[in-house]
Amino acid sequence: MAAAVGRHRLLARRSAGAGPHVPRPHGRPGRPASGPALISELAGNPELDARFQDTFLAAEQTGFAEIIERAVSRGDLPGPVDPATAHLLLLGPLATALYIHNVPVDDAMLADLATAAAAGITALADQRHSDHGRPR
Repeated sequence: MAAAVGRHRLLARRSAGAGPHVPRPHGRPGRPASGPALISELAGNPELDARFQDTFLAAEQTGFAEIIERAVSRGDLPGPVDPATAHLLLLGPLATALYIHNVPVDDAMLADLATAAAAGITALADQRHSDHGRPR
């Protein structure tokens, strides 16, 4: 899939094939997916939210940091961007599609979301590092 998104291969590999870090609803039609229940539980349970932040989200953002570092090393990005922002740019629209709009997420949508997120991340990196690699 990396070749299909050209310069924006930054995140496409991460989301290709809906690997273990890309949520998909497991409920039957007409039944809510587990995502909204988790969001509700996290909102009402500070201890669970802290554990979720310290384990799942920390691991996700570590993975994004590694992807960003590799993209900088390859020259795909002029410099690093905040991994938490990169994480939000990809997973925010995905979560919205799954849990708010309740639309099916197929490989084509994942590729489109990865391309859009990579374009946004590239734009942020270009903006932050447009002075020949020196952060603004």
